[in-house]
Amino acid sequence: SVTESDDVTLTGVTSSGAAQPISISTTNGSITLSGNVAATGSGNVTLTAGSTGAVNDILAGAGRVATGSGLVTLSGRGIGVGSASPVLTDLGTGTIKYTTTGAGALGDVAFSNSTAGGFNTNQIDATSGTNSGSAQTITMIQTAGDITAGTFSAGTDNLSLLATNGSIVGSGTLTANDLRLDGFNGVGAAGTPVLINAGQVAARLTNAGA
Repeated sequence: SVTESDDVTLTGVTSSGAAQPISISTTNGSITLSGNVAATGSGNVTLTAGSTGAVNDILAGAGRVATGSGLVTLSGRGIGVGSASPVLTDLGTGTIKYTTTGAGALGDVAFSNSTAGGFNTNQIDATSGTNSGSAQTITMIQTAGDITAGTFSAGTDNLSLLATNGSIVGSGTLTANDLRLDGFNGVGAAGTPVLINAGQVAARLTNAGA
């Protein structure tokens, strides 16, 4: 466990044992992921940006936050703010918890997961949350395999699911204010549609040959 007083750039952190946790925090500053932060096996990773000060974000870089089957906890004003710069993850069969405090777009959440087996929205910890006083956008990108829609609620926030090399499948209900579903090979299927509860929805097939 390490605490830095101001901004910190992580160039690479790896746990030494199969269940050893990694915990890094700042008291007043952002955390930038320039290198991988990886816990092996069931090890947990906790990154907490700032308890004081105005600018305390989890910022994307070339590094990836990884676990085999543990919990990744990301907390800050915003996390990978803007879908063009998502925090990179490899969650394996583990889970992710996000907490943001920023108002409006400053509290957005964006992560891009590369686990070969895909991503299930049930892997999002139920205690995740954003600033309750305003609406945020939660963007989840899966770059390998499918996104499986388990039952997940973003509340009054906006939700974007982007499967860049697979499909969006599953029969859980996705709840959000504005909902965006982008699937490379498909969104739902005949007989097994993706269920939604949203104010507005946009769905798109991004593979012209599918």
